[in-house]
Amino acid sequence: GWVLSIAAIVAVLGVCGAVWVGSPAGVTLSFAVASLALALVPPLALTILGQAVSGANRVQAISRTWAIAKTAYVFGPVLVGVVSDAAGPAVAFLACSFAMLLIPAASVPLIRPKG
Repeated sequence: GWVLSIAAIVAVLGVCGAVWVGSPAGVTLSFAVASLALALVPPLALTILGQAVSGANRVQAISRTWAIAKTAYVFGPVLVGVVSDAAGPAVAFLACSFAMLLIPAASVPLIRPKG
């Protein structure tokens, strides 16, 4: 679970960096950091979910979670565009950062303590 939390925090820092960095190279580097960190989230989240759900419900839980994730993948950029048009790109990316902070918070109830 801690790797998922660190990945989400690094992604947040990358996106926030893109908002505040003044150069195109800095923005590119910030988004690269965020992208690399976010690449870890789906497999880690599904692993945690698979460990938290019993065998009989595991396939259904993973399928539903994957369907929600794919829906967010399709509609997320549209929402970012709408917010960006209404309030500016900085607000849109900061809203994305806030949403990414929910990743570790949402995974906490699923993480079982060892022992």
